[in-house]
Amino acid sequence: MAYDYSFYNAACGWFAVACIVLLPICWKLLKGHQAMATCCWGIGVAVGAWMLYNPGDVPVNLASERQAPSAVLWLVCMGLFWVLSIPFCARLYLKWIQGEMTEPEKREGLEGMRAWLSTENVIWVLALAFCGWQGYAFPIWWGLLLGLLALELWPVGMHFLRAEPVSAERPDPEDTSIERERVLRLLEQGKITASESAELLNALAPRVQSVRPSRSASPQQRLVWLGTALVLIGFFLPWFAIDTGKEMTRMLQQIQPAAPSGMPRQMAELPQIITGAIPVRGGDISHGLGWLILMAAVAASGLPFFVPDMDGKKRQMAVLGALAAGTVTLLYLLTDNIRYASIGMLFCLAGYAVCLVGAIKEWRAAAWA
Repeated sequence: MAYDYSFYNAACGWFAVACIVLLPICWKLLKGHQAMATCCWGIGVAVGAWMLYNPGDVPVNLASERQAPSAVLWLVCMGLFWVLSIPFCARLYLKWIQGEMTEPEKREGLEGMRAWLSTENVIWVLALAFCGWQGYAFPIWWGLLLGLLALELWPVGMHFLRAEPVSAERPDPEDTSIERERVLRLLEQGKITASESAELLNALAPRVQSVRPSRSASPQQRLVWLGTALVLIGFFLPWFAIDTGKEMTRMLQQIQPAAPSGMPRQMAELPQIITGAIPVRGGDISHGLGWLILMAAVAASGLPFFVPDMDGKKRQMAVLGALAAGTVTLLYLLTDNIRYASIGMLFCLAGYAVCLVGAIKEWRAAAWA
C-alpha cells in the first residue's frame, strides 16, 4: 500500500532520479552487454519500485515528522539495493561463468586479488553495503565483508584449484639403458661393489612425471558456486521480519467481532501498537533448519573437491539430492511464514534456483557424453 505521508512522494522522486543516473553506470559496468545491462537495470527498478510501494513491516515510525528525512533515506535505499545488486550479480556471472575477465583478473595470488579490487568494484560494493544497512538494517561491516569475499572468490579459489607438477621430467629411456650397461660392466670388472652398483641403478631408474590432478571447474560447476554464494549472503540477511506490534493489532481486530457489545467501541479507540520489526536470520531458525539449508548448498558446491574419486554419476545424484533437500526445507519455511518473508529469503531462493540450474545442466551434459 502507498503511504499518504508527504515524505513518500519525495522518496519516490529521489528513487527515480537515482535510477536514471544509474542506467549509464550499469552500461559501463557490463561493457559490451548493453541490452543485458538495460534488462538487469529494468528488473532492479521494478523490484525496487515494488519494495517502495509495499515496504512491509518497518522499524521506523513513519508518521513522525521529525523522522521524515530518515524515512526518505530508508525508502530510497530499500529500492536502490535491488537496482545495484542485480547488475552486480550479472557482472559476476559474465566474469565467472562466461570467462569475460581481464588478463590481470585471470591471474591468481596477490596480483589477481588487486585486479578484482578495482575502483568501480569497490565503489559498487560500498554502495550495496550502505543501501543494505539503511534499507534493511543489515550491518554495514558484514555487507562490506561479503561483497569483498565475492570479489576475491575467483583468485583465491584458482590458487587452490591449480595443477602443478610435483616431480622431475622423465629421462630418455635410451640414455638410461646405456648408463645401466656401463654400471653392470663396472660391476663385472670388480671396479665397484654390489651395493654401489645398486645405488647407481636406482639413481638411473626412469622417474615418471607426477602431476597434481587438475580440478578446473566447468561452467556448470561455476553456476553452482554462484548459487552457493547467493545462499551464503542470504544466510546473514533477515529471512523474516516480524512486527510484534502489528501482529498484536491484527489479533485484536480478529477477536473484536466476538467481543461483548460494549467492547468493540472501546477496542476501536485503542491506539495502534507500534513496535520495531524483529529480524530473523538463517542462524536464528529453530531446529537448525537455516544451517541445514546453508550446509546443503555448500555440500553441493564442494562435493566434487571433497570427494574427487567418487563416481561421476553418484556424485551428480548426491549433489542433486543435497539441493533437493535444501530446496524442500526452504520452501517449507517460506510457505509456513510467507507473510513475514524478507530479503534474505529472496537471496536464498535465487541461490538455490541457480544451483539447481547448474546441477541439472551438468547432469544432462554427462548423460549426453
